Amino acid sequence: MYEWYLSEKAKGQLAEIIEHTIDKYGEEQALKYRRQLEEAFSQIVRRPDLGKARGNCSEEVLSRKQGVHYIFYREDENENIKISEIVHERRNLENYFDEDMQAEKRAYEREKAERKRRDDLDYDLER
Repeated sequence: MYEWYLSEKAKGQLAEIIEHTIDKYGEEQALKYRRQLEEAFSQIVRRPDLGKARGNCSEEVLSRKQGVHYIFYREDENENIKISEIVHERRNLENYFDEDMQAEKRAYEREKAERKRRDDLDYDLER
């Protein structure tokens, strides 16, 4: 594993979390919580296997809780960690991911098929 990065959706969610935290608890607390989330992202890079698979998500997507949020992530084709979503614990997660995670799963399946195609091509060239 090398590093983490946020999907466009996760970037927007993180911005909303920080804005809400500033409004409700102040700037100092917002900065503290952002650091906690970013440290959680780094911990995921170090130990992605500690995440929990969820039945309503693609099997490649794992989750981990930080504070009052669930962080959803998966390993990309370069072995980096893509933070797909950051979702408040009060959300109904059973219904939340139906469409979003299906799109994420389709993207993952396309990447996996492309890697297999490249591997097969490399194998054919070696023979």
